[in-house]
Amino acid sequence: MVSNNVKVKSNVLLRGTEHTLPLNMATLLRRVAESAETPKGKMIPNLRHVTERQLNRVFSMYGPEGLYRLLFMATTNPTGEFLHFFRIMALELSPVTDTLLRLTSKRQGGSGFKWDNGELPEGDDLAKISSNLLQPSLSRKLYNPGTHRGYVTYGLGGPRMLISHPFQGINGEVYGVYENSSDVATSLLARGYRGSFLFLDYLPGLNYDMMGIPAWAVWFSIIAAHSDAVLFIKEYDGEFEEAQKLEIALTPNRVQKKIVEIPEGELTWAAKPEVGEIDYYVLGTGNSSKEAWYEMEAEHAKPLVEAYMSTDTPRDRLIRMDESGDVTYFPLNFPIYRNLPH
Repeated sequence: MVSNNVKVKSNVLLRGTEHTLPLNMATLLRRVAESAETPKGKMIPNLRHVTERQLNRVFSMYGPEGLYRLLFMATTNPTGEFLHFFRIMALELSPVTDTLLRLTSKRQGGSGFKWDNGELPEGDDLAKISSNLLQPSLSRKLYNPGTHRGYVTYGLGGPRMLISHPFQGINGEVYGVYENSSDVATSLLARGYRGSFLFLDYLPGLNYDMMGIPAWAVWFSIIAAHSDAVLFIKEYDGEFEEAQKLEIALTPNRVQKKIVEIPEGELTWAAKPEVGEIDYYVLGTGNSSKEAWYEMEAEHAKPLVEAYMSTDTPRDRLIRMDESGDVTYFPLNFPIYRNLPH
């Protein structure tokens, strides 16, 4: 990465076995996509939108792991969604972006950059959550790029950053996560942040109580514990939203935290959807009640939320559980951050 980028270190306890795709295989798949007369499935038409220069750039920045994530996004997202994410990622891949950053932005990755953990301390309620239980496989899956149930992720590698944002443009139960997240993502890229960005959607299906904490906030805390950093977005001279204050309190002190102030009016893409409250819920089944919709909406996060509220997990150590189920213990002050190659 170029020297103008913010230096975000990676948590080594969150890294495990990564899926890879060799550059020659990625290039071959792209050429097959370009020459196919009758493309089938999602991957072929999606890869047609990627140039070989961009493939080489992904490999140079993020290695074979980044190429695999690109393939994953191409095969799991319809073309419209694939293009939404890839257009933002193309900004990061372009050497022009680095040039513009050098010309127009203050250097943020040098001695002047500091984390804001002292201003964003964890709260007492965090002790109710097993945030010291770390699963590298969960971290990897959370940060696979594209659309997921209840969140979206940008980026093909690098540090994994959870974005706490003020949900501008929310209207009742409807929130334009694509418009809002892409707006914030481009602002972060312009400020020199490089890596993967995860944005939670608005999930009213997680508005239930778990030991005095909203379930959606527990879900945020779990993701924060499986991220290298959490960036808290606010406008200049503004205050954090009440929801963001809760997110701050439920982010462990060991996680790198940063306040990113954005000038008022910069987030211009955010707009309220025309629809506010939902009157008709479509599940694709005979059951289309609001309650059934909420249950479906929350089903991805709910098992993890319940598991991480367990009182049986010891809180006096870091617990790393690998994909085979093997558990390793580390002291709470274990030096978790390193500069990793990708």
